Amino acid sequence: MQQWQHTSAGEVATPRSGLSLPPIAPSGSARHTTREHVPQRAAVKVTTTTTTQSDATQRGEQTTLSKTYEVRGIAALVGLPRLQLGAVLAHELCHAFMHLLRFPRLPPVVAEGVCELWASLWLAAVADGTEEQGQGAAEASARLLQLRRNADPVYGDGLRQATACYEDFVQSRGVTGGGGAAAELLPEFMKLVREKRRWWKKAGPPS
Repeated sequence: MQQWQHTSAGEVATPRSGLSLPPIAPSGSARHTTREHVPQRAAVKVTTTTTTQSDATQRGEQTTLSKTYEVRGIAALVGLPRLQLGAVLAHELCHAFMHLLRFPRLPPVVAEGVCELWASLWLAAVADGTEEQGQGAAEASARLLQLRRNADPVYGDGLRQATACYEDFVQSRGVTGGGGAAAELLPEFMKLVREKRRWWKKAGPPS
C-alpha cells in the first residue's frame, strides 16, 4: 500500500479554483525586478510511504519504508509577458508534479503533451473568466489558439492527443464543458496517464 503525503516548507494560500497560480506581476513591472525582489525559495516535498508484509515471520510483521522527494524551485525568464509566464509556470508545475509523485519515464509526446495541457487549461481559465486573475481574456484566447495550432510533433501533437484524452475522460465522468468541475478531475486524469504511459485517443492535425 502506498500513500502520498504532501508537505510544504512555507504557507501556500488555498487556491480558489483547481488551476489557480500565485499572483503574477502586471505587465511592465517585470523589467524592474531585481534579485532582492525575488521571494525566498520554499521547497515542496512529497513523502511516499510503502508498507510491506514480511514473509520471514509467521506473526505478520510489517516493514515501512519512507522516501521524500522535493522540488527546490522552478525558474522562468524575467520580463516575460504575464500570460506567457503563467502558461510557462503551469507547464513546469506539471513537470514538478510528475517528479514529486515519481511518475515513470514517459515518452516525450506524453510528458510534454500533458504539460502543455496544464498550460492550455490555465489559459482557458483566464480566457473564460473563471481564473481569479482573469485579465486579458482576448490575449489568453490568442495564446491558447497558438498552442493548439503548434505543428511540433512533440509539443503540438502531444497537446492535441492529451486534450482528446482529457476531454474523453471528463465526459466519461458526466462533466460537460470546462470550468472548475472539469479541473477537479485533473488529479484523477494524471493517475490514468501514469498508469497508461501513452495517449489512448488520437487527434487530427492542427487546424
